[in-house]
Amino acid sequence: MIFAAMLAGIAFGNAGCHLPHAMSYAVSGNVKDFRAPGYAPEEAMIPTGCRSFSTLQPSFASPRRRVPSGISMQPGCSAPTSAAPASTTPAKFEQRITELMKATGIPNGLSAVGYKPQDMDVLVEGSFPQKGLINNAPRETSREQLHSLYTSALTHW
Repeated sequence: MIFAAMLAGIAFGNAGCHLPHAMSYAVSGNVKDFRAPGYAPEEAMIPTGCRSFSTLQPSFASPRRRVPSGISMQPGCSAPTSAAPASTTPAKFEQRITELMKATGIPNGLSAVGYKPQDMDVLVEGSFPQKGLINNAPRETSREQLHSLYTSALTHW
Protein backbone atom coordinates (compact mmCIF):
# COMPACT_ATOMS: atom_id res chain seq x y z
CA MET A 1 0.00 0.00 0.00
CA ILE A 2 2.84 2.40 0.76
CA PHE A 3 4.35 1.74 -2.66
CA ALA A 4 0.95 2.21 -4.35
CA ALA A 5 0.41 5.46 -2.45
CA MET A 6 3.83 6.68 -3.54
CA LEU A 7 3.07 5.87 -7.19
CA ALA A 8 -0.26 7.68 -6.90
CA GLY A 9 1.50 10.72 -5.47
CA ILE A 10 3.98 10.72 -8.34
CA ALA A 11 1.17 10.40 -10.88
CA PHE A 12 -0.89 13.14 -9.24
CA GLY A 13 2.14 15.39 -9.11
CA ASN A 14 2.78 14.95 -12.81
CA ALA A 15 -0.67 14.66 -14.32
CA GLY A 16 -2.84 16.28 -11.68
CA CYS A 17 -6.23 15.10 -10.51
CA HIS A 18 -9.68 15.80 -11.88
CA LEU A 19 -13.34 15.07 -11.22
CA PRO A 20 -13.11 12.30 -8.58
CA HIS A 21 -11.09 14.55 -6.29
CA ALA A 22 -13.07 17.71 -7.01
CA MET A 23 -16.27 15.83 -6.25
CA SER A 24 -14.85 14.09 -3.19
CA TYR A 25 -14.07 17.35 -1.39
CA ALA A 26 -17.76 18.23 -1.23
CA VAL A 27 -18.56 14.67 -0.12
CA SER A 28 -16.25 14.90 2.88
CA GLY A 29 -17.14 18.51 3.61
CA ASN A 30 -20.88 17.82 3.84
CA VAL A 31 -20.93 14.44 5.59
CA LYS A 32 -23.45 14.34 8.41
CA ASP A 33 -23.49 11.03 10.26
CA PHE A 34 -21.09 8.55 8.63
CA ARG A 35 -18.36 7.22 10.88
CA ALA A 36 -15.84 4.97 9.20
CA PRO A 37 -14.91 1.80 11.09
CA GLY A 38 -11.59 2.17 12.86
CA TYR A 39 -11.72 5.96 13.06
CA ALA A 40 -12.56 8.13 16.07
CA PRO A 41 -16.33 7.96 16.63
CA GLU A 42 -16.65 11.52 17.93
CA GLU A 43 -17.32 13.17 14.62
CA ALA A 44 -18.61 12.25 11.19
CA MET A 45 -15.83 11.67 8.68
CA ILE A 46 -15.26 9.92 5.37
CA PRO A 47 -11.67 8.75 4.76
CA THR A 48 -10.02 9.93 1.54
CA GLY A 49 -10.14 6.52 -0.14
CA CYS A 50 -13.85 6.09 0.55
CA ARG A 51 -14.79 9.51 -0.72
CA SER A 52 -12.60 9.29 -3.83
CA PHE A 53 -13.77 5.78 -4.73
CA SER A 54 -17.39 6.86 -4.30
CA THR A 55 -17.02 9.33 -7.19
CA LEU A 56 -14.47 7.46 -9.32
CA GLN A 57 -16.66 5.32 -11.56
CA PRO A 58 -19.09 7.99 -12.75
CA SER A 59 -16.18 10.39 -13.26
CA PHE A 60 -14.41 8.02 -15.61
CA ALA A 61 -17.59 6.86 -17.34
CA SER A 62 -18.47 10.45 -18.29
CA PRO A 63 -15.48 11.26 -20.55
CA ARG A 64 -15.67 7.95 -22.34
CA ARG A 65 -19.04 8.81 -23.84
CA ARG A 66 -17.31 11.25 -26.19
CA VAL A 67 -14.31 9.11 -27.08
CA PRO A 68 -14.52 7.59 -30.60
CA SER A 69 -14.72 3.81 -30.93
CA GLY A 70 -11.34 2.12 -31.09
CA ILE A 71 -9.92 4.68 -28.67
CA SER A 72 -9.75 4.02 -24.95
CA MET A 73 -9.48 6.46 -22.06
CA GLN A 74 -6.79 5.31 -19.69
CA PRO A 75 -7.48 5.89 -16.00
CA GLY A 76 -5.75 9.06 -14.86
CA CYS A 77 -5.09 10.36 -18.37
CA SER A 78 -6.66 13.49 -19.73
CA ALA A 79 -6.20 12.35 -23.33
CA PRO A 80 -7.35 9.21 -25.12
CA THR A 81 -4.85 6.59 -26.19
CA SER A 82 -5.26 4.52 -29.33
CA ALA A 83 -5.36 0.77 -29.69
CA ALA A 84 -5.77 0.04 -26.00
CA PRO A 85 -6.07 -3.67 -25.25
CA ALA A 86 -9.50 -4.96 -24.18
CA SER A 87 -8.21 -5.47 -20.64
CA THR A 88 -7.89 -1.69 -20.22
CA THR A 89 -11.27 -0.61 -21.59
CA PRO A 90 -13.36 1.69 -19.39
CA ALA A 91 -15.90 -1.10 -18.73
CA LYS A 92 -13.13 -3.39 -17.48
CA PHE A 93 -11.74 -0.56 -15.40
CA GLU A 94 -15.14 0.08 -13.80
CA GLN A 95 -15.60 -3.65 -13.14
CA ARG A 96 -12.20 -3.87 -11.47
CA ILE A 97 -12.87 -0.77 -9.35
CA THR A 98 -16.12 -2.38 -8.12
CA GLU A 99 -14.24 -5.58 -7.27
CA LEU A 100 -11.64 -3.60 -5.30
CA MET A 101 -14.32 -1.59 -3.50
CA LYS A 102 -16.09 -4.78 -2.41
CA ALA A 103 -12.86 -6.53 -1.41
CA THR A 104 -11.71 -3.63 0.75
CA GLY A 105 -15.05 -2.75 2.32
CA ILE A 106 -15.48 0.61 0.61
CA PRO A 107 -19.12 1.73 1.04
CA ASN A 108 -21.42 1.17 -1.92
CA GLY A 109 -21.64 4.73 -3.15
CA LEU A 110 -22.77 7.98 -1.63
CA SER A 111 -26.02 6.54 -0.28
CA ALA A 112 -23.99 4.18 1.94
CA VAL A 113 -22.37 7.18 3.64
CA GLY A 114 -25.64 9.01 4.21
CA TYR A 115 -26.32 11.03 1.06
CA LYS A 116 -29.75 11.17 -0.53
CA PRO A 117 -30.93 12.45 -3.92
CA GLN A 118 -31.96 15.76 -2.32
CA ASP A 119 -28.31 16.36 -1.30
CA MET A 120 -27.03 16.53 -4.87
CA ASP A 121 -27.38 20.32 -5.22
CA VAL A 122 -25.30 20.88 -2.07
CA LEU A 123 -22.61 18.54 -3.39
CA VAL A 124 -22.57 20.28 -6.79
CA GLU A 125 -22.20 23.70 -5.20
CA GLY A 126 -19.42 22.39 -2.97
CA SER A 127 -17.41 20.93 -5.83
CA PHE A 128 -18.02 23.37 -8.70
CA PRO A 129 -15.56 25.98 -7.35
CA GLN A 130 -12.76 23.38 -7.58
CA LYS A 131 -11.90 24.70 -11.06
CA GLY A 132 -8.27 23.59 -10.97
CA LEU A 133 -9.40 19.98 -10.73
CA ILE A 134 -12.56 20.22 -12.80
CA ASN A 135 -10.73 21.92 -15.67
CA ASN A 136 -8.20 19.08 -15.67
CA ALA A 137 -10.94 16.63 -16.67
CA PRO A 138 -10.96 15.29 -20.25
CA ARG A 139 -14.01 17.41 -21.08
CA GLU A 140 -15.74 20.54 -19.86
CA THR A 141 -17.99 19.85 -16.88
CA SER A 142 -21.12 21.86 -16.05
CA ARG A 143 -23.15 21.99 -12.85
CA GLU A 144 -25.78 19.84 -14.57
CA GLN A 145 -23.18 17.21 -15.44
CA LEU A 146 -21.86 17.24 -11.87
CA HIS A 147 -25.41 16.72 -10.63
CA SER A 148 -25.76 13.72 -12.92
CA LEU A 149 -22.37 12.32 -11.83
CA TYR A 150 -23.26 12.64 -8.15
CA THR A 151 -26.61 10.97 -8.78
CA SER A 152 -24.81 8.12 -10.57
CA ALA A 153 -22.51 7.79 -7.56
CA LEU A 154 -25.35 7.11 -5.11
CA THR A 155 -24.86 3.35 -5.61
CA HIS A 156 -22.41 1.29 -7.63
CA TRP A 157 -23.67 -2.27 -7.40
